[in-house]
Amino acid sequence: MRIIVHFGMPKTGSTSIEQTLYKSRDKLNICYPDLGSFAHNAHLSQAFREMLGVRSANTIFFAKKKELALSKLKKVLDLNSSEKDILLSSELLSNAFSINELKALHSVLVKYTKEVIAVGYIRTPKAYIESAFQQRLKTGKVSSFDLEPCFPYYQFFFEKFDQVFGAENVHFWKFDPINFPNGCVVTDFCQRLAIDIPPDSIVSVNQGISLDSIPLLYAYAKYQQNFKFNLPSEAKLTFSINVPSQHNKKLRFASEVITPILEKNRHHIEWMENRMSVSLAEDIYKNDQHSIHTETELLTFTPEATQWLAKKLGVSYVNRWHPKISAQEIAEWMHILRLRGGKKSKADQKNIENSSTTLLPAIRKKNKRINVKSLVQLVKKAEPNLENLSDENAVSLVREIFKQMTGYIENMDDAALMIAGLGQFKVSNISKSKGNKNITTKQVIFKAQKEKKTVT
Repeated sequence: MRIIVHFGMPKTGSTSIEQTLYKSRDKLNICYPDLGSFAHNAHLSQAFREMLGVRSANTIFFAKKKELALSKLKKVLDLNSSEKDILLSSELLSNAFSINELKALHSVLVKYTKEVIAVGYIRTPKAYIESAFQQRLKTGKVSSFDLEPCFPYYQFFFEKFDQVFGAENVHFWKFDPINFPNGCVVTDFCQRLAIDIPPDSIVSVNQGISLDSIPLLYAYAKYQQNFKFNLPSEAKLTFSINVPSQHNKKLRFASEVITPILEKNRHHIEWMENRMSVSLAEDIYKNDQHSIHTETELLTFTPEATQWLAKKLGVSYVNRWHPKISAQEIAEWMHILRLRGGKKSKADQKNIENSSTTLLPAIRKKNKRINVKSLVQLVKKAEPNLENLSDENAVSLVREIFKQMTGYIENMDDAALMIAGLGQFKVSNISKSKGNKNITTKQVIFKAQKEKKTVT
């Protein structure tokens, strides 16, 4: 019996492999344990990762969870009476586990068999940077045109497997879909490990983002710190979109952007090549003229993408759309789209559609004060056709409008003032007793008119 530890690396089809094995786990000629999810990330982390940063009050709680997770894993290993090979899979083993945490895992596994091996695919550096950049966009970890954090620091992440498992028990395979059977990483993985898997059981998870989506996501990631969330935890959740596209173009960074990063980290590339006895060279100049050279290009939106975003948000945003929409405006719209996705009811969705979230910061339950000029500037920002109106004239116009409305309202009792295209002011007289006096005050409730949806 072997215990096989699959460590990824990230962006090499691990999700497809894991979902395929999990879905077919009862039919496989190996044991792929059900540890609560198709991937074993959470369970192995709970069982072996150190409790860094845990407050003393929570130490006992986390220690108990660690004990339970480890106990469940041992039970799975104990119950493998068929002597099938066992496969554990987690990308966190390569990019999150320390060498000591990896040793803790290995020390448990070797008690069940002498043959414990680690396997994983290795992606070429430029291809990995481009894929990792897109993943970081989804998690909001990109705020500038700095690609170096996306580099796969090979020696740092993978040398620990040799040190813990022994180099003879670690197998690195080049991630090379062109040379995979039918271009499928799942098939390649199963063939290498002699796992019998019917072709119709293979799950293919395509997590790619269309090229038109990337500038929208980058604008949001760049300006995300300017926005508020309903709950702090929402900011940590993955957020992505996929703008439909007529072409199959992928994100590619120009050679002039990639070359300095590769040269700076040449020792990592050479270490990995020597360890694998395989070249990681790739054509970094291919399609250079159509690649991203600068941040300005990364913030260049196609009309199709911005129109798609406007339609996602509703008719009012379609009416506000204009060809020269700024990156900051796109970021604001993306944030509204994200908040809408987090709403749990149609009523909440309706409230957002009727709110002015794109114009004013979140007010919550606190009073908010804003002057007329600031309000005018926000309105002009949302309605580009008003840009030619000077702030001074616009302020005078707003003041006069409110003056006229106040005059109407002051002469009304228990009635409603309907202003077509704006909404309804409902005026009620409210009487209250205070001591020996009856005091009457006016209550004014404004209800905005709903925008009519156009049918095309």
